Amino acid sequence: MGMLDSSPKKNDGGRQLVLSMYIYWLILVVWQNVGDYIGSSSFALITKLLLILYLTFNFMNGTVRVRVGSFLLWMGFALYTAILFLRTENALSSSTLIYYCFPVLFSFLTLVCRTDAPINYKNYLLFLKLIIATVAYMALYSVLFKTAYFTRFFALRISYGHELTSFFISNHEYGMYLVFAITATMICYQNTSKRSSHALYLALLVLFAVNLAATLSRTSYLACIVIVAVFVALSKNSSIKRGFLIVSIAIIVFICAVPAIRNFAYTILLKENNDAGRFDMWGAAIEKFREASLAEQLFGHGSSNISAYVKSTFDHDSIHNAFLQVLLVWGITGLCFFIGIIVGSIRSALRILRRDRNTAVIFLALSLSTVAFSMVNTACIMQSPIDSYMLTVFTIIVPRYVANSIEFQAPEIMNSEGRI
Repeated sequence: MGMLDSSPKKNDGGRQLVLSMYIYWLILVVWQNVGDYIGSSSFALITKLLLILYLTFNFMNGTVRVRVGSFLLWMGFALYTAILFLRTENALSSSTLIYYCFPVLFSFLTLVCRTDAPINYKNYLLFLKLIIATVAYMALYSVLFKTAYFTRFFALRISYGHELTSFFISNHEYGMYLVFAITATMICYQNTSKRSSHALYLALLVLFAVNLAATLSRTSYLACIVIVAVFVALSKNSSIKRGFLIVSIAIIVFICAVPAIRNFAYTILLKENNDAGRFDMWGAAIEKFREASLAEQLFGHGSSNISAYVKSTFDHDSIHNAFLQVLLVWGITGLCFFIGIIVGSIRSALRILRRDRNTAVIFLALSLSTVAFSMVNTACIMQSPIDSYMLTVFTIIVPRYVANSIEFQAPEIMNSEGRI
């Protein structure tokens, strides 16, 4: 396919893109920490709009290479979104506009304008270290100001109401960031030979793991297990596989042999396998899809209609399954678009498997963790909420750009740009 190419600037290995995507998220994180003290919805909206403009400027301020095929697919998605908005939304509000416009704009910037953008390994490690530092702040905040969540952890008799959230509303959101920080820490640990750095990363892993356990977020537990399991299963390092197997067997034996631990794991960590009404919501969502007209099945009910339905039926804000949520809101057409992005990230990881197996396996694990998060959580790729944004950036966009660097550049160039 042909390309539309703007005047190129000197390639900085994706540093500008890395920093802009991180700063966008960082400001939203800071807002979560201090928003209660500011307390202005108008100010929050203005901040969000300014951040979107900031992101747009940084993505457009550089070499823009537009694949004609990708552009035509995006045009179809944009037209479809506009029709869905006009067909289903009766009241116009800023939040509704952002809900529909953000996926269109963000997919245009990341998957059309900069689809071939390269991020070298040096800047990827920079991105990971920034994530680690930010999540370390969240974790230390929890240790200092949410101490009771840790001190009474093993004394809990019931999970609900005792989940650690740091300064976020949702323990699942906080758990997601901890999973990403754990992954980032493991990657950075592998890419340094300094003993002092190894000690620091090990200490951070303990800090993040303790916080993750205290979130009592089974969604985050599952995603973390998926990442580790995929990495171990596809790794060619026999010592890693052997160590993982030994540790796994030891944990299982320990849980089975000690009744108190077994009871704690089942009652507290797994919350007695209580689905918190998820199965009822999923069943109702599937039934609503079946009863819908063909047009609604193909093109969706729209955001406001489904939000009102879920709120009135279950008194929740979402169905706690991103795939079913998308299916009802956007229809089969929209679901194909979002699934296609995840499949594209998996293909991107597979393309570099021969050139850099270790990195490819990590990216494949991250892609599959997206599925794990989306199956039982509200976060959905390409959406505007902070957790959805970071899910998209960390597991889809940045790995795709790093894969571009590995795929299209010679190994010696990758090494000179920071691969350790």
